[in-house]
Amino acid sequence: MERFNCISLICILFIVICCNFSNATISPSESIQAQKYLAALNYPSGTDPCGNFINLECVVGNDGYQHITSLAYSSNVLVDFSGIDFSAFTFLEKLQISLGNFLVDSNNFLNQIKSCQNLTYLAVGPLVISSNVDLPKSLTYIKFNNFQGVFYSKWVGSKVTSLIVKNAMDFSISGSFSSSQLLTILNFPLPPTGLPDISSIYPNLDTLIIYMKDVQYTGSGQVPSSYLGYFEYLPKLSALSLQFDDNTTNKVLSTIISLPNFSKLPLNSFTCEGDIFNLQTSQVFNFSSSLVGFQFNFINSNDVFKNCYDCIKIPSNAVCNFKNINVFVDSMDLRNCTTVLLSNITYSQTMSFNNFIFDDLIMKSFTISNSLIYGDLSDDLCQLLDGKVSIHYNKFNGKVPSCYLCTSDISKRLNIVPNDFTNFDLNTPSSCPNFNIDSFKELYTVGTQLDYFYITGNDLGFSLNYNCDNCIVSFTMPNKIIQIMTLTGIGITNQTVSITFFNGQTISTKYHFVAPLVTGYYLANNNLNFMGSGFSFVSGTFNTVSINGGTAFTVNVGVDVAPTIVVPQSTAGLTSGKNGSPFTIKVTAKDQSSPVQSFIFNTTSLNIFSSNLPIIITTEGTTVTLSGVFINTDPSNAKVVIGGIQCQVTQLSASSLTFIYPKTGVNVGTFVLYLSINNIYPYFSTKVNIIKIFPQFTPLTPPPTTTPSTTTSSTTSNPSTSQTATSSQSTSQSTTSSQSTTSQSTTASQSTATSQSTTASQSTTASQSTTTSQSTTASQSTTSSQSTSASQSTTSSQLTTSQSTSASQSTSASQSTTSSQTTSSSTSSNPTSTSTPNGSDLDDRPSSSIKLNILNNCLIFSLIISFFII
Repeated sequence: MERFNCISLICILFIVICCNFSNATISPSESIQAQKYLAALNYPSGTDPCGNFINLECVVGNDGYQHITSLAYSSNVLVDFSGIDFSAFTFLEKLQISLGNFLVDSNNFLNQIKSCQNLTYLAVGPLVISSNVDLPKSLTYIKFNNFQGVFYSKWVGSKVTSLIVKNAMDFSISGSFSSSQLLTILNFPLPPTGLPDISSIYPNLDTLIIYMKDVQYTGSGQVPSSYLGYFEYLPKLSALSLQFDDNTTNKVLSTIISLPNFSKLPLNSFTCEGDIFNLQTSQVFNFSSSLVGFQFNFINSNDVFKNCYDCIKIPSNAVCNFKNINVFVDSMDLRNCTTVLLSNITYSQTMSFNNFIFDDLIMKSFTISNSLIYGDLSDDLCQLLDGKVSIHYNKFNGKVPSCYLCTSDISKRLNIVPNDFTNFDLNTPSSCPNFNIDSFKELYTVGTQLDYFYITGNDLGFSLNYNCDNCIVSFTMPNKIIQIMTLTGIGITNQTVSITFFNGQTISTKYHFVAPLVTGYYLANNNLNFMGSGFSFVSGTFNTVSINGGTAFTVNVGVDVAPTIVVPQSTAGLTSGKNGSPFTIKVTAKDQSSPVQSFIFNTTSLNIFSSNLPIIITTEGTTVTLSGVFINTDPSNAKVVIGGIQCQVTQLSASSLTFIYPKTGVNVGTFVLYLSINNIYPYFSTKVNIIKIFPQFTPLTPPPTTTPSTTTSSTTSNPSTSQTATSSQSTSQSTTSSQSTTSQSTTASQSTATSQSTTASQSTTASQSTTTSQSTTASQSTTSSQSTSASQSTTSSQLTTSQSTSASQSTSASQSTTSSQTTSSSTSSNPTSTSTPNGSDLDDRPSSSIKLNILNNCLIFSLIISFFII
């Protein structure tokens, strides 16, 4: 009985605690400031601060009062928080006033939040004026979007992982920063005395943005690159941006900075805005250690590339963006660029197009817009599907690629119109004198699993129609190479493929499947694994096998290593006691049979080779040497087959084998290397990568600028991006790019002015600044209100928008990105305001009303338990 009384007493006490917990009110000291906060957001007087607001969270303290732990809000309307004393919120863990139009008490703000000793997340958009106070040591995220005065290093405690200070005025640093392994994101202004050695202070930095400002340098020549904080020694740096902040109107340094060494950085992205550097002869932007898929952005520069000659080294599969740049394009080897954007190129020039790889399997997007580039467009553009090409509002006035002359499809011609062509537009009658289909076979024999054959020609079009029941027809190279991929099948019955081209011409050919052929075997797990071709992979259709002329039996095909017919040694009657004995095999698949083939059963001497991985060969022909242990030294007894192509074995010894892969035209990809000696295969096969070799490119020295030869066509103007007010940058670009004549200067000025949607005050303070900033601070997506997605996806999504569209679309995309990132579209519970919290900066903590609902449920549950106990 006493036990029950004790339990009842405990439950009653628990109920009392729950009642007090659920009925807790906000502390008096916080209530006044909380009401001011809600009043600034147009909430009615007396609104419960701990109600169901997504931007405000509360917790019940040990004193029985509710305390505010999170204030997070953004808005596109003016909100005045200057009358709020944030020091009252001593339990505050998160304070975000990072986007929109806000006011705080700039002079006293830091003095207020020093009392918030539980604060971990601080993101402030309004102007904050420096004050020599101690900020909470609990901070892990610090962001000042507008800052004035001295930044005290003591504010950056050992727990900080992200430090962002931008739009700084009268900026300087006081004190020395303490070393931290945790800080991975640093966006910081360049102090007058330069940055400290951040490579030793923050060795784990992943993302770095330096907001460029003039420094105090009294030496001669260029400012040493050490002023940038020795970032080139950061082993984990993946995103680097050197740019100007929004408050900087004249984005030019008084003294240029020496070019740092980028060659050891494992970068995913790099952005350089303005004339920060001036390449000297033989100097190179060396990004050779950057990751595959690396993205670079050069923006708003007149002098950086003036002396460029082979001045950029990039890894494969790179995204290459040049916007509002004075550069001679042919001076750079850009063959590793798979996404290309040349926008507002201010150097008047022709292009060879030889420094790009126009292969549809490689190039993802190729854009030239609003640039002073004239002359011919290359026929190599025909090797890209039309959706990948966007060449608009330039000065091109010469040859039109033949594939665009052939088509009358306006949607395809729009890829290269408008420019300054005098004899080509959307309505020019189509003409295709070079349409040609190369000779092809009337009947092809193909493999039974998956196989390919090709039809080639010239100006074949971007698309086609075909009729084939068991194959897929597509372009592997638009206008030139058509691939017919035959699916799994069996039998000698001919199947027809018909192809109709854009001009209505139709061709047809036939194919059937190859007969079985056994080429050798290997032993594994007491099985004979016969390798070859023509075996049936069709479900329900078996391969019939006869060993030594005995009774036939059926087997399926295994593909663990390669297509094999697996026969147990006991079934074949070939056990270890038969070593050295000859035997025969015959395979029948549907209506075709292999010839009877003879082999020697060998259990003691098998081919073993270890390849020199990775094996890479080219379509131009490659000699490869394999090392290993081989059972024969006669090259005529060895056979190497890769992708259905037999190679020439030139040398064979007990320890090495050399073969030559011949020059081919179409096989590109990963294939199995099949090796046999004396018709015996190794137990395993290896993979070979076949790559296409493209012509070499030698960068060119920039010639004196010339004027487009045509005088009859006027400068094409993009109406969606045309601006009447050009910036000083536009003027300087049109007058400093070696264009000495009046007509050249006018042309440059007009073209640059036409496309100034990405320059001057519109771009440099909005579109481009945001684009470059966001693309390199992507890893802030869960902590910074600037980001919109995860680390690399932000970079990709924001820049792909501008790369895959025309100039006008590119600018619009960039501007809309700025807009979407500075506003919010969902609706708050505020009855009089459409302002909304910024979801990207909010965490997943439940609101206070949810917490109270949980407590009420707890209360009900306790009453039920007490009832049963009593």
